[in-house]
Amino acid sequence: MDGLSANNSNAGVPTTRDECREDVQRASRRLRTATIRAGCIGAALKGGLNLFGLLARAGARRPRRKGTLLVASFDAAKDTAAFASFLGTFAGVYVLVDEGLAVVCGNTRSKTWRAAVAGAIAAPALLLADARPKNGGSTNGASFGASGTTQKMTKNTTNGHHGLATYLALRASVLLTRSMLKRREHGTLSPTAHLVLTPFASKHADVHLMSAAAAVILSCFVMKPAALVRAYAKFLDRHGGKSVAHYRALGDLVLTRNAPDMRAVLEQAAVALKNPRLLLTVREMDDRALMASRPYFWRAIIHPGQSSLNHFISFLLNAMPRSLAIYAPLYLVTTGLVHRTKLLDPKFGAKILTKAAVGTARSAAFLSAYCALAWAGPDFVQSCVGTANRWTVLLGVPLAGAATLIEKPSRRQELSVYCASRAVESMGVCLVSWGAVPSVVQNKVRVDVLTFAVASAAIMRCYANERDVFKSKYLNVLDYVFGNKGHGRRRVTHVGSAYQIATAPAGMTSPPTSPARKEK
Repeated sequence: MDGLSANNSNAGVPTTRDECREDVQRASRRLRTATIRAGCIGAALKGGLNLFGLLARAGARRPRRKGTLLVASFDAAKDTAAFASFLGTFAGVYVLVDEGLAVVCGNTRSKTWRAAVAGAIAAPALLLADARPKNGGSTNGASFGASGTTQKMTKNTTNGHHGLATYLALRASVLLTRSMLKRREHGTLSPTAHLVLTPFASKHADVHLMSAAAAVILSCFVMKPAALVRAYAKFLDRHGGKSVAHYRALGDLVLTRNAPDMRAVLEQAAVALKNPRLLLTVREMDDRALMASRPYFWRAIIHPGQSSLNHFISFLLNAMPRSLAIYAPLYLVTTGLVHRTKLLDPKFGAKILTKAAVGTARSAAFLSAYCALAWAGPDFVQSCVGTANRWTVLLGVPLAGAATLIEKPSRRQELSVYCASRAVESMGVCLVSWGAVPSVVQNKVRVDVLTFAVASAAIMRCYANERDVFKSKYLNVLDYVFGNKGHGRRRVTHVGSAYQIATAPAGMTSPPTSPARKEK
């Protein structure tokens, strides 16, 4: 019985000398190919982002010191090389550990946990992505100038890759949730687990997640802007449709607790916004009337002389050109890359362009409605409760998440997961600034690496054992790097030519079909 168990646990392991030599060559090819392909993907992704940033910087109208662009180019090249080395090393270490565990522990016996262990062991490769810019800049700095504790907080929490690690952790959570929902449909979970998973089974779960993320991100944007990473905060600065002076005035207004401070804030806002009517109104009111008129002053700062409905409509219309300027190039480039061979085909070209135009319009409408609802939400809550404070902002901004319904279903989850990762990152910065995170953890522990280790373990575990929880586009990328046959037999072969794929056995070219699809 023991001998039979041992044989089963090592099913697929070569026994003869020729088989051993062939398996070593296969593993070597897999290691080499995975490392090269992952490194090239990292260079293409990071290099493209850095190139876009350099072009935007070169086209800026602000005067710059001589040689600044050259230094920025060197930093961009260094950052690209660092990220490429990170992805290449991660893939190489993962394949090496995966192959080694299969030999040492048995292919069949280690099938359920081998990929998770390999992913976790490969995670410290993230340290290779730490490229330090020479010019002292940081891609994760705060949007507004901070002082004292906030500057220290920002410095300690942005020396890492928390955004990437958090995004992958949430992506892993989505995969594990799909796995649990699959068991829920089959009735293999306990009643408690079945009840806990009920909210995630809703077809609008991504909208709920987007609203929860908006509550954190937009509240921080108004009341604690240093909690947002610089690039994302600058994005909100632009699409918020107001000036920095507006945002600062609103944040100070809702955070004041007494009449003298509120009067000083409003007088400063009136001067900064060049609004003499606001200044005159503030000076005419006594302290009691001033405190009771908080909602009025919120509207006087955001949309003076307009009703809430008129401001919503005018903002929505004015926001569309800004949103189209973001999404039109994005859709144009992706459509050209993905459908480059069919665009000139009379049969498919017009249909593809029409689909891209509709997608551009929907995405632009989503972003415009998101920002318009972000202003309308607190306005509505303040009208109901008769005051304006931090809680009316916190309860009002989640209305922006409803704009996600405008997007097509396939993009809703992408948006919600991305925004949720930003929300978690901002919440972490807030916790650090509030003293809730011990200094030892801040200065000695790489939380981003630990988070990435857990995330990569979960993702690779799902890739090896439950491929049907992935969307096809992510599965194609993983197959391109690690092989298009998964880990079922530890015989991973990389995607070959069209002829090789067409003539290969069916099991080598298509992922396993989920039980739900088989029933259909």
